[in-house]
Amino acid sequence: MAVNRLETPPAVLPLSAVLGRLAFILPKRMSEWIGLSVHALRLLYLTYQRDGVSQSEIERLFELDGAAVTRLAKQLEAEGLIRRVPDPSDNRYTIVHLTDAGRIRLAEAREEMRALEARLYAGIDPADLERCRDVLDRIRANLAALPPRR
Repeated sequence: MAVNRLETPPAVLPLSAVLGRLAFILPKRMSEWIGLSVHALRLLYLTYQRDGVSQSEIERLFELDGAAVTRLAKQLEAEGLIRRVPDPSDNRYTIVHLTDAGRIRLAEAREEMRALEARLYAGIDPADLERCRDVLDRIRANLAALPPRR
């Protein structure tokens, strides 16, 4: 009988495989729950924090190519959540602004995320969650510090 690797119990998988599985599933579930992709949510939040950010800065911060950022920005602009304008000092660049509708949608998404997190973390001791956050932050820092292998 063939074994489905996707159904392998987490206890027998390396931790990196468990984290990879979670990294694959969580963004999909978040998107289903809040109705925005993770990148869309990040872009709305970024423009909330730093209104008037350039698309090239978004590319750098999100580590996405220009075409992906342009598609995302055009989609959010079509939904009325952001406004894109040429940079007045250099029209080769595009500046992104959060609209009032974008502020409202971001506030809704944050509430939806709180509800999702309450369900995700149900029955887990807050101290365990804090320790998990600390460990994951350390793993992220170690990963960021890794030099390229080749």
